[in-house]
Amino acid sequence: MNRNRFSEEQMTALAANPYTKAVFPTTIKFTDEFKAEFLRLYNQGCFPREIFVKLGYDPKIIGESRMSNTAYLISQSRKRHVIKEMKWPDWKAKSGHCAKSSIR
Repeated sequence: MNRNRFSEEQMTALAANPYTKAVFPTTIKFTDEFKAEFLRLYNQGCFPREIFVKLGYDPKIIGESRMSNTAYLISQSRKRHVIKEMKWPDWKAKSGHCAKSSIR
C-alpha cells in the first residue's frame, strides 16, 4: 500500500495545531476536542474539507483521502463509543448550518 508521507516541514506545521495529538510520517492523531468539534460541524452539514479548514488545518497537507477517512472513522467511533469520557454534543439542540464557503 502506497501511503502519502508528511515531510518534516508538514509534520512541524501539523504539530503546531492545538487539535493535533501526535503526528508521524504517515499518520496524524487528533485530540478528543477535535473529534467532538468535527462531529458537531459535520452534523450541521459541513463537508470534511470545510471542517479541517475551520479547525486550522491546510487541506493540501492533510490530503483528500485522509480528510474523508477521518470523517468516516470519527463517525464510526462515536457510534461504537470508542472515544472515552467524551461529552458528545446534543445535535438536536444545535441550530444553524455550516456557513457557505468557496471551499471545495
